[in-house]
Amino acid sequence: DTATPPVATGAVDMLVVVAQPDGVLTPVGPDAQRTEELASSMTTMGGIGGIVPVGDMGACAAVRGSATYQVCGNGWKVNLADFVDATQVTTFSNALPN
Repeated sequence: DTATPPVATGAVDMLVVVAQPDGVLTPVGPDAQRTEELASSMTTMGGIGGIVPVGDMGACAAVRGSATYQVCGNGWKVNLADFVDATQVTTFSNALPN
């Protein structure tokens, strides 16, 4: 909300991304088991849950080579850079295999 002071609307956008506290991520790669676990987590959260993919998953992508960093769920997609700062996007990008 850009109003000053902010006006309560009842709507909340929140993005939770798992990361290491020291800001260093272990390199990640596509993993069938992890993808299945992410899908299960989305189901648990209902229609609102989403994932940050590793690589191109069709309608959603996190690809270092094209500087595409999306977060997607059932019927929605946002740009990761809208939720984290440029340094954090770079840290995430450096952990991608592509």
